[in-house]
Amino acid sequence: MRERAYAVGLLAAALLASYAPTLRGGFVFDDHIYVEANPFVAEAANVRYLLDPRFYWHDQHVLAGSRPVFLGSLLVDRALWGGRPAGYRLTNLVLHGAVAACVGLFALELGLAAPAAFLAALLFALQPRLSEAVCSASFRPDVLAALFAFLSLFVLRRAAGLGRRAFLAGSAAAAGLFLLSLLSKESAALVVLGAAAAGAAAPRRAARRARRQSRT
Repeated sequence: MRERAYAVGLLAAALLASYAPTLRGGFVFDDHIYVEANPFVAEAANVRYLLDPRFYWHDQHVLAGSRPVFLGSLLVDRALWGGRPAGYRLTNLVLHGAVAACVGLFALELGLAAPAAFLAALLFALQPRLSEAVCSASFRPDVLAALFAFLSLFVLRRAAGLGRRAFLAGSAAAAGLFLLSLLSKESAALVVLGAAAAGAAAPRRAARRARRQSRT
Protein backbone atom coordinates (compact mmCIF):
# COMPACT_ATOMS: atom_id res chain seq x y z
CA MET A 1 0.00 0.00 0.00
CA ARG A 2 2.85 2.40 0.84
CA GLU A 3 4.50 1.71 -2.51
CA ARG A 4 1.27 2.61 -4.31
CA ALA A 5 1.02 5.85 -2.33
CA TYR A 6 4.56 6.74 -3.37
CA ALA A 7 3.77 5.88 -6.98
CA VAL A 8 0.68 8.12 -6.95
CA GLY A 9 2.72 10.94 -5.40
CA LEU A 10 5.43 10.64 -8.04
CA LEU A 11 2.82 10.53 -10.79
CA ALA A 12 1.14 13.68 -9.43
CA ALA A 13 4.49 15.46 -9.14
CA ALA A 14 5.39 14.60 -12.73
CA LEU A 15 2.04 15.87 -13.98
CA LEU A 16 2.34 19.14 -12.07
CA ALA A 17 5.89 19.68 -13.28
CA SER A 18 4.79 19.13 -16.88
CA TYR A 19 1.48 20.98 -16.94
CA ALA A 20 1.78 23.72 -14.29
CA PRO A 21 2.83 26.35 -16.87
CA THR A 22 -0.35 25.74 -18.87
CA LEU A 23 -2.55 26.80 -15.95
CA ARG A 24 -1.63 30.40 -16.67
CA GLY A 25 -3.17 30.33 -20.15
CA GLY A 26 -6.63 31.40 -21.23
CA PHE A 27 -9.40 29.56 -23.04
CA VAL A 28 -8.36 28.10 -26.40
CA PHE A 29 -9.86 26.42 -29.47
CA ASP A 30 -13.47 25.32 -28.92
CA ASP A 31 -13.43 26.54 -25.30
CA HIS A 32 -14.73 29.81 -26.73
CA ILE A 33 -17.78 27.91 -28.03
CA TYR A 34 -18.49 25.26 -25.38
CA VAL A 35 -17.55 27.32 -22.32
CA GLU A 36 -17.53 31.04 -22.98
CA ALA A 37 -20.39 31.24 -25.51
CA ASN A 38 -22.55 28.42 -24.14
CA PRO A 39 -25.42 29.99 -22.16
CA PHE A 40 -26.26 26.68 -20.46
CA VAL A 41 -22.94 26.51 -18.59
CA ALA A 42 -22.97 30.20 -17.67
CA GLU A 43 -25.09 29.47 -14.58
CA ALA A 44 -24.05 26.69 -12.18
CA ALA A 45 -27.64 26.21 -11.01
CA ASN A 46 -28.48 24.70 -14.42
CA VAL A 47 -27.12 21.41 -13.09
CA ARG A 48 -30.66 20.80 -11.84
CA TYR A 49 -31.77 20.22 -15.42
CA LEU A 50 -29.22 17.44 -15.86
CA LEU A 51 -30.62 15.73 -12.76
CA ASP A 52 -34.16 15.83 -14.17
CA PRO A 53 -35.04 12.72 -16.26
CA ARG A 54 -37.16 14.90 -18.54
CA PHE A 55 -33.98 16.49 -19.87
CA TYR A 56 -33.24 13.23 -21.72
CA TRP A 57 -36.70 12.66 -23.18
CA HIS A 58 -36.46 15.17 -26.00
CA ASP A 59 -34.06 17.62 -27.61
CA GLN A 60 -33.35 20.48 -25.20
CA HIS A 61 -31.47 22.50 -27.85
CA VAL A 62 -28.50 22.70 -25.49
CA LEU A 63 -25.01 22.80 -26.96
CA ALA A 64 -23.33 19.43 -26.20
CA GLY A 65 -26.63 18.22 -24.74
CA SER A 66 -25.80 14.67 -25.82
CA ARG A 67 -22.86 14.74 -23.39
CA PRO A 68 -24.50 15.58 -20.06
CA VAL A 69 -21.59 14.32 -17.94
CA PHE A 70 -19.34 16.79 -19.75
CA LEU A 71 -21.87 19.59 -19.24
CA GLY A 72 -22.21 18.68 -15.57
CA SER A 73 -18.45 18.93 -15.11
CA LEU A 74 -18.47 22.40 -16.68
CA LEU A 75 -21.25 23.47 -14.34
CA VAL A 76 -19.24 22.25 -11.36
CA ASP A 77 -16.29 24.26 -12.67
CA ARG A 78 -18.52 27.31 -12.97
CA ALA A 79 -19.52 26.92 -9.33
CA LEU A 80 -15.91 26.45 -8.19
CA TRP A 81 -13.96 28.79 -10.43
CA GLY A 82 -16.40 31.18 -12.04
CA GLY A 83 -14.99 32.14 -15.42
CA ARG A 84 -11.30 31.64 -14.57
CA PRO A 85 -9.69 29.38 -17.20
CA ALA A 86 -7.03 28.11 -14.76
CA GLY A 87 -9.71 26.32 -12.73
CA TYR A 88 -11.08 24.50 -15.75
CA ARG A 89 -7.59 23.40 -16.74
CA LEU A 90 -6.86 22.24 -13.20
CA THR A 91 -9.99 20.08 -13.32
CA ASN A 92 -8.78 18.60 -16.61
CA LEU A 93 -5.37 17.92 -15.08
CA VAL A 94 -6.87 16.13 -12.06
CA LEU A 95 -9.09 14.02 -14.32
CA HIS A 96 -6.14 13.17 -16.58
CA GLY A 97 -4.13 12.14 -13.52
CA ALA A 98 -7.00 9.87 -12.46
CA VAL A 99 -7.02 8.23 -15.90
CA ALA A 100 -3.24 7.72 -15.72
CA ALA A 101 -3.65 6.09 -12.30
CA CYS A 102 -6.31 3.80 -13.80
CA VAL A 103 -3.85 2.80 -16.52
CA GLY A 104 -1.39 1.75 -13.84
CA LEU A 105 -4.00 -0.15 -11.83
CA PHE A 106 -5.28 -1.91 -14.93
CA ALA A 107 -1.72 -2.86 -15.84
CA LEU A 108 -1.33 -4.42 -12.39
CA GLU A 109 -4.63 -6.21 -12.87
CA LEU A 110 -3.33 -7.67 -16.12
CA GLY A 111 -0.33 -9.12 -14.31
CA LEU A 112 2.42 -6.57 -14.98
CA ALA A 113 5.04 -6.03 -12.28
CA ALA A 114 4.67 -2.87 -10.21
CA PRO A 115 7.58 -0.98 -11.86
CA ALA A 116 6.24 -1.76 -15.34
CA ALA A 117 2.72 -0.71 -14.32
CA PHE A 118 4.03 2.58 -12.94
CA LEU A 119 5.99 3.19 -16.14
CA ALA A 120 2.86 2.59 -18.19
CA ALA A 121 0.94 5.11 -16.10
CA LEU A 122 3.78 7.65 -16.32
CA LEU A 123 4.12 7.30 -20.10
CA PHE A 124 0.38 7.75 -20.49
CA ALA A 125 0.36 10.78 -18.18
CA LEU A 126 3.17 12.55 -20.04
CA GLN A 127 2.25 11.51 -23.59
CA PRO A 128 2.44 14.78 -25.58
CA ARG A 129 -0.36 13.75 -27.94
CA LEU A 130 -2.79 13.81 -25.00
CA SER A 131 -1.93 17.38 -24.02
CA GLU A 132 -4.78 18.81 -26.11
CA ALA A 133 -7.34 17.00 -23.95
CA VAL A 134 -5.64 18.27 -20.79
CA CYS A 135 -5.15 21.90 -21.82
CA SER A 136 -8.57 22.55 -23.35
CA ALA A 137 -11.83 22.27 -21.41
CA SER A 138 -13.73 21.60 -24.63
CA PHE A 139 -11.77 18.35 -25.12
CA ARG A 140 -12.65 17.10 -21.64
CA PRO A 141 -15.20 14.55 -22.98
CA ASP A 142 -12.24 12.39 -24.05
CA VAL A 143 -10.80 12.42 -20.53
CA LEU A 144 -14.14 11.73 -18.85
CA ALA A 145 -15.02 8.92 -21.25
CA ALA A 146 -11.62 7.31 -20.71
CA LEU A 147 -11.89 7.57 -16.93
CA PHE A 148 -15.29 5.91 -16.68
CA ALA A 149 -14.36 3.34 -19.34
CA PHE A 150 -11.29 2.22 -17.39
CA LEU A 151 -13.29 2.07 -14.16
CA SER A 152 -16.00 0.04 -15.89
CA LEU A 153 -13.53 -2.50 -17.25
CA PHE A 154 -11.68 -2.69 -13.94
CA VAL A 155 -14.88 -3.40 -11.99
CA LEU A 156 -16.06 -5.95 -14.56
CA ARG A 157 -12.74 -7.77 -14.55
CA ARG A 158 -12.68 -7.89 -10.76
CA ALA A 159 -16.21 -9.27 -10.66
CA ALA A 160 -15.53 -11.94 -13.30
CA GLY A 161 -13.77 -14.34 -10.94
CA LEU A 162 -16.26 -13.98 -8.07
CA GLY A 163 -19.47 -15.75 -7.18
CA ARG A 164 -22.74 -15.28 -9.03
CA ARG A 165 -24.20 -12.65 -6.71
CA ALA A 166 -21.00 -10.61 -6.61
CA PHE A 167 -20.64 -10.94 -10.38
CA LEU A 168 -24.15 -9.59 -10.93
CA ALA A 169 -23.52 -6.67 -8.59
CA GLY A 170 -20.20 -5.94 -10.25
CA SER A 171 -21.75 -6.17 -13.70
CA ALA A 172 -24.45 -3.68 -12.70
CA ALA A 173 -21.81 -1.29 -11.36
CA ALA A 174 -19.75 -1.70 -14.52
CA ALA A 175 -22.84 -1.01 -16.66
CA GLY A 176 -23.48 2.19 -14.70
CA LEU A 177 -19.89 3.34 -15.20
CA PHE A 178 -20.11 2.49 -18.89
CA LEU A 179 -23.26 4.62 -19.16
CA LEU A 180 -21.40 7.56 -17.60
CA SER A 181 -18.62 7.00 -20.14
CA LEU A 182 -21.13 6.94 -22.98
CA LEU A 183 -22.79 10.12 -21.69
CA SER A 184 -19.37 11.77 -21.70
CA LYS A 185 -18.61 10.95 -25.35
CA GLU A 186 -20.36 8.73 -27.85
CA SER A 187 -17.19 6.94 -28.97
CA ALA A 188 -17.13 5.25 -25.56
CA ALA A 189 -19.33 2.62 -27.20
CA LEU A 190 -16.03 0.94 -28.10
CA VAL A 191 -15.76 -0.04 -24.42
CA VAL A 192 -18.07 -2.93 -25.26
CA LEU A 193 -15.19 -4.49 -27.21
CA GLY A 194 -12.91 -4.13 -24.21
CA ALA A 195 -15.55 -5.66 -21.97
CA ALA A 196 -15.87 -8.61 -24.35
CA ALA A 197 -12.10 -9.11 -24.24
CA ALA A 198 -12.11 -8.94 -20.46
CA GLY A 199 -14.92 -11.46 -20.33
CA ALA A 200 -13.06 -13.82 -22.65
CA ALA A 201 -9.98 -13.62 -20.43
CA ALA A 202 -11.90 -14.32 -17.23
CA PRO A 203 -11.88 -18.14 -17.50
CA ARG A 204 -8.11 -18.19 -18.04
CA ARG A 205 -7.62 -15.88 -15.07
CA ALA A 206 -9.77 -18.14 -12.88
CA ALA A 207 -7.83 -21.19 -14.06
CA ARG A 208 -4.49 -19.58 -13.19
CA ARG A 209 -5.80 -18.63 -9.75
CA ALA A 210 -6.96 -22.21 -9.18
CA ARG A 211 -3.53 -23.57 -10.17
CA ARG A 212 -1.77 -21.17 -7.80
CA GLN A 213 -4.05 -22.17 -4.96
CA SER A 214 -3.47 -25.86 -5.65
CA ARG A 215 0.31 -25.38 -5.32
CA THR A 216 0.03 -23.74 -1.89
